[in-house]
Amino acid sequence: MFLSLASVISLLAVIIPAAHCGKVLVFPHDGSHWVNMRVLVEELHSRGHTVTVIRPADSWYISDTSPHYNTVTVDMDGGADEDFFRLFVSEVIRIKRSKGSAWTRFALDMELKDKFFELHKKICEMVIHLFENKDLMNSIQDAKCLCTKMCKSKVKRE
Repeated sequence: MFLSLASVISLLAVIIPAAHCGKVLVFPHDGSHWVNMRVLVEELHSRGHTVTVIRPADSWYISDTSPHYNTVTVDMDGGADEDFFRLFVSEVIRIKRSKGSAWTRFALDMELKDKFFELHKKICEMVIHLFENKDLMNSIQDAKCLCTKMCKSKVKRE
């Protein structure tokens, strides 16, 4: 068992330095997920990777233009409901300040659960829309081909 593990590690050590660039498809969730993912996307770009980000048309955080990634915008609502979250945060603050009951907080949490259910349902619908839309799938495929050509030309130069 140890010998086979050592063989795999040796093989990976030989293969990994030979990789010059890669294609990464990112399907982030709006909000704090994207804030953290953006750092990774920028680092991947700095290491020569081509990154394509799928974003909903109503995204709050994910810009449709960036020097670090290409975007594929899905013309469908997939982002969070800004008005709901404003109201939610103000309600939580009100409950904390007035020492509201546990039941009030529980009811608010149940409403939040329902909103997250709706949000995740929108994301699932967006994924279905993405796979059923030939134009969007072609734009993802084009991003893949572009990176393949860039990688081949880089390898030929070296």
